Amino acid sequence: ALKRVFVDDAEDRLLQQPIATTLACAICLILMFSKPLDRLKRHNGKMMKLASLGLLPGFLVAAIVGPLVGEVQYDIQWGILVPPVADAFAKVSPFMIGWPSMDMFLAAIPLALISYIILFGDLVTGNEIIRDGLHSRKDEKIDVNPTRSHYSLSIRNAIMGLLAPFFPTQGSVWAGVHVVIVQRWKQGPKAMRSLHDGLASYYMMGLPIIFFLLPVLTGLKPLLGIALSLTLVLTGFACAYIAMSIPKENTERGTVLLIGASLAFFQPWVGLLIGVIATLALVGWDTSNEPIPEAPEQPPAD
Repeated sequence: ALKRVFVDDAEDRLLQQPIATTLACAICLILMFSKPLDRLKRHNGKMMKLASLGLLPGFLVAAIVGPLVGEVQYDIQWGILVPPVADAFAKVSPFMIGWPSMDMFLAAIPLALISYIILFGDLVTGNEIIRDGLHSRKDEKIDVNPTRSHYSLSIRNAIMGLLAPFFPTQGSVWAGVHVVIVQRWKQGPKAMRSLHDGLASYYMMGLPIIFFLLPVLTGLKPLLGIALSLTLVLTGFACAYIAMSIPKENTERGTVLLIGASLAFFQPWVGLLIGVIATLALVGWDTSNEPIPEAPEQPPAD
């Protein structure tokens, strides 16, 4: 994710809006993860409220500073947008355009395997972010169940594949937003009563409304590059601390670094292949029933 922001897509996004993107990423990272700011938030209610807004402060700063420095130009249109659902169905659904041939199914098997490996990594990341938050929220029980997640994803993706296949929305977790929600949830019931409340605020309230309001859609359009960079930076940051927290032995830590370097410097399939081989050769096959073992409880300090 970080390589895509700072190397692969830098000319198309970061270098096109460097000031606005840098400000948005810096503000969000500081508000969510800064240790010095955490101490300030405990004694300053206004700072706590500001930090609890998640992506919004950084995004607003980018939206204001961007036009001032010539990196963002708005073309806001008014009205209500009716999503072209029928048109999309006619163009992408196999019921309308026909079913792929068996050769295409066979050719897609390697891509499907690579996609599943990436998907499983997203599940691990999402689960570990929640488990990290559970240390601060003993009042709420969150059932982390990878098997159930596999079932729900397979059902959703099967339905989407038949009606409106769109690969970017068929993953398991929106990592950037997931981090934002869990970070606020960790602040306690006063900041967020339940983790499910935070998830619903994005997926049940915010996103459906955005799809229909043309002024919001056209106003956000020039900021999409900034939003993508911000999401990827938060994703990379979260994946980094999760990847470094799971390994418990030096060999495992070295293997994680080797896999990360392979994914960064080689083609994705080569990096994944190196990762699988390195894991089996250096760490071995994990035979535990729990795919992500719980960390042992630490005894209270005297």
